[in-house]
Amino acid sequence: MLSAAVRYIQHQLGHPARLNALLATTSDLGYSLALPRNADTDSITRWHQWLPAGWDAQPGELRGREYRHGEYQGVRIICGALATLCEQEQFDGWTCDIRQVQMLSASKSPLEDFTDLDAFAEARCRGYLDDASPDTIASNLAHGEVRIMQPGRGDYFQYHDWDGRVCLINCGGSHHFATARYLAGVARQPVELNGPLKGYRLNPAAVTALTDEYMLFAITKDPVLWHELFESMRALQATYFTGDLPRPHAGGRVLLLPKSESRSRTAAKALLRSGVPDLGEHLHELLHRQEGMPVGPIMSNHHG
Repeated sequence: MLSAAVRYIQHQLGHPARLNALLATTSDLGYSLALPRNADTDSITRWHQWLPAGWDAQPGELRGREYRHGEYQGVRIICGALATLCEQEQFDGWTCDIRQVQMLSASKSPLEDFTDLDAFAEARCRGYLDDASPDTIASNLAHGEVRIMQPGRGDYFQYHDWDGRVCLINCGGSHHFATARYLAGVARQPVELNGPLKGYRLNPAAVTALTDEYMLFAITKDPVLWHELFESMRALQATYFTGDLPRPHAGGRVLLLPKSESRSRTAAKALLRSGVPDLGEHLHELLHRQEGMPVGPIMSNHHG
């Protein structure tokens, strides 16, 4: 009883006693944002599709709880910075060399098992990589499933500035395309591809505005730990918002703590001290990477 009373008084004074106890007894509250680099476009984080409150939510919608009129109440807000987190550009006739395509979106083989498309070709196209002649390259690209060579068939390119790799969003033909790409590299033969490009970039002003307003943390989706985290926030009477992380981070959630609220700031400091991943810092690292991407002659029409 005495310890409960002491903890109650600590919470009333703004000390995160229950949260500190949780952080002291678990080392796996945080969720790692690191992703393996592979040949599958599904491994790129979809910041441009991020809807923390769910697929049916409004852009920028956040849901959480705040202490108001003597009780903890649910609250919904629209965060403009979150709604404008990414910018999009589209080009109808974009060109690149086949070797600049580094990822595919569809294959009967598990693209996620391979670090790059050369490794994919070496493992899955064995027996077809011996003849690096222009005719062999051309015949592979002429296959009916390699739709990027057939205007209007639906394949297109995608580029995420925070990632820096050119993706081919294909419906099929992965093995023939990877074979042609591999052989073009062996022969050092340029092969020009042309098609629509969808480009996405993080909006620096929106990232700055979001992280000026909130501390953001990546938290495990474990329901037991989340329940205790909720109770810790309730005991502290801290305002918070929470929701899903973007694909492919199915194992984690985001916790947003308003910097304008002293008790939310106290909770954020405790999470930072314990090493829970700082999502705001991660977004700024992606911005830095995005700004440092080299602008070569192939990509210049995208960046220009």
